[in-house]
Amino acid sequence: MSPRTLTNFYTCTIESKQWGCITACFGNNSAHDRKELQKVMDVAQSVTQIRLTTIDSIFPSFCLGKAANIIKDLSHPGHSFLTPLPLGRRYRNLKARTTRVRNSFFPFVVRLLNSPSIK
Repeated sequence: MSPRTLTNFYTCTIESKQWGCITACFGNNSAHDRKELQKVMDVAQSVTQIRLTTIDSIFPSFCLGKAANIIKDLSHPGHSFLTPLPLGRRYRNLKARTTRVRNSFFPFVVRLLNSPSIK
């Protein structure tokens, strides 16, 4: 097989696994788990000789995309979590007592949407 074909195969496979890890549980992973996953990505990067984006930079954009779809879909069960406050500039923070809940999807997205860098 040609090197270009192998590179395309590995890139597609790695990105598929990367997105799978993000959707499954990346928000609730510990720092150690994130470092281990990044090590796997670094090895894949050295094998393919292609610069891959870090998982920490992909996760927020992935969440914002999912949130945009939820905001558009009025019938989505999570739509009520992402409704703006009366002035329309910020979203209501969800109260969370544990780190597990605080790092879950909806509280994380609300923090992202309320951050000044997104505006």
